[in-house]
Amino acid sequence: MDSSKPPISTSKRVIFFKGVLNSKGISFVFPLLLALLPIIVVFFEEKPIPYVIIALLLLFFLRKDKSIDLNNVKLLIKPYLLIICIYLIYTFASVDVLAGAKILERQISLLLIPLLVFSYNFNEFSFKIFFETFIYAMLLASMISFTILICFVFNHSEWIETMNQTNNSNTYLQFKFPHIIGVHPTYWSYLLIMANIFLMCSNGIKLQIKKGFVITLLIIFNFNILYLSARTPILINLLIHFISLIVYFKNRKASVIKLTGAIVLLIVFNLLAFNLPLNNAKINIIVDDDRVFLWPEVIKQIKANYFVLGEGLGQGKEVLRNFIIENGDPRVYYRGLDIHNQYLMHYLDMGILGLTALMYLVISPILKIKGKINFNNLPLVGFSLMFIFSLLTESSLYLIKGIIIFAVFSSILVRHNHLRFDTNK
Repeated sequence: MDSSKPPISTSKRVIFFKGVLNSKGISFVFPLLLALLPIIVVFFEEKPIPYVIIALLLLFFLRKDKSIDLNNVKLLIKPYLLIICIYLIYTFASVDVLAGAKILERQISLLLIPLLVFSYNFNEFSFKIFFETFIYAMLLASMISFTILICFVFNHSEWIETMNQTNNSNTYLQFKFPHIIGVHPTYWSYLLIMANIFLMCSNGIKLQIKKGFVITLLIIFNFNILYLSARTPILINLLIHFISLIVYFKNRKASVIKLTGAIVLLIVFNLLAFNLPLNNAKINIIVDDDRVFLWPEVIKQIKANYFVLGEGLGQGKEVLRNFIIENGDPRVYYRGLDIHNQYLMHYLDMGILGLTALMYLVISPILKIKGKINFNNLPLVGFSLMFIFSLLTESSLYLIKGIIIFAVFSSILVRHNHLRFDTNK
């Protein structure tokens, strides 16, 4: 045997990696990896994220077309750059710089990912890879999740029955669902909403998915959202479906009767779904939701700062911790210092500057829209509405999951809208 010749398997590996590293390979792998990033962070938390971002950086620098339109990058990156500057100011202004630095460390992705996306030479093929990879990955994740749920039911049926009897309700299986698949129900629901948005706008973003399969996927994803029973995502999902229906019937010039009928069917479907055990239980305790227990104290502290100053990045939690120590904690269902409201948390930590920068960040994607709302720009509208309302009940931009989801989808949709507008000029 000629030992100078590499084994066939080794040759195949070399050919494969050469294919990945050429311009076509990178144009395929970069958007594919970017699409998987939000799913990875929801299922696996922050541990794999540095490796994925390093891989994206390598792919970015290895691309063949290294031209960058700096004017466009400067125009699009402003909201992200502004909020990072505010973070820096209030980190160094804080009495505990290390506490602020821990939050600031997570914000690297909030600037780095948009920089990569705005500098990368995206084209129609790259966007198609991103959107379709995300949708099919979400389908795969949903199927695996429900398979795990079914196996759990078969293997623990007696335990499920015991827990339902103990709690005097049928909520245990729904409550357990996100725990057995290892996800936070709210953030998993937001990814499902994004998949719904892309499917409803399949013609606008030029997805090559048949209409019947689009409807099937919408049914699967919507059922998944309802079964997870995260209240805010359910309402946001309903709102986006309403807007999508209005845009659809307006473009088709359909009658008011047909539009009304479609909206009524959507409402009836959601009302029936709200009768799922956990949905019903969560709706009943809204008036006693103890996660808003700290909101009055936050507002009181903001008022003490003359509605202008902030405590310093990361110091808001210290204020709340001291309040709990002095006054006790009467809460039953939730105990923690996360007030589940990003607007109030920004205001408490960074004053009026922090709140203004946050508002500019979440509203800026909508400001990029030219003309009326249609299926070309509806993904950007839907995403923006999702985050504007989600921040009322989650401190998403202090958590790596929320940061990655916002950074990836806001930048890719702004880039898609900007490229489409430039192409049509």
